[in-house]
Amino acid sequence: AVDSSVYRPAGLNVRRKEPFTILNVCWQRRTNLHRKMVLELLEAFARFSTEEKDSRLILAGPAEDGTALLKDRAEVLGVAERVDFPGELTRTRKVEMLQGCSMYAQVSRYEGFGRATAEALGCGAPVLVSRVGAVPEVIGDCGIYSSSLDVEGILNGIRDVHRDYAAALRRAEKGVERVHRLFSVERRREDLRRFIDEVMSRRRG
Repeated sequence: AVDSSVYRPAGLNVRRKEPFTILNVCWQRRTNLHRKMVLELLEAFARFSTEEKDSRLILAGPAEDGTALLKDRAEVLGVAERVDFPGELTRTRKVEMLQGCSMYAQVSRYEGFGRATAEALGCGAPVLVSRVGAVPEVIGDCGIYSSSLDVEGILNGIRDVHRDYAAALRRAEKGVERVHRLFSVERRREDLRRFIDEVMSRRRG
């Protein structure tokens, strides 16, 4: 579930494409980097940044044994000055970043509910995801899906968002309504209340 009182667009905030900022948030363990395809995202960004000079990548999340690997790879790819590593975020700071980024990218090899992506969509961010696990059930037609689980698929997804940003924002606007309607804490609480009432009524009967 997503706390829709927290993860929501920032009032009259207007997302700006300059600089075009891609955000990813995850625990930076090596095993997690593999599942979340963060190294592939970094390489895709390096290629995209040759086309869009005014672009940035933010790789946020608690520093773990994969952080040094990411930083070294950014150096090798020549994009270290364009990649930020803010570390673990407070909830307030995470919401601010989700509200202000140009897009949120989380293309995973496998995923469950995908709460971070749902939170991003709840904040009105265009999202790039993969068709794995429950992600399509959560995102619906409100995001961009990577065409393949590799660098090329991620790169094409980033290009799609950037190429028609107005369309990406329209999807994201639909996504805000979808997340808050289907996956809010309030909705889950009401579903649980009905379930408990049904079970108790059967026991009494």
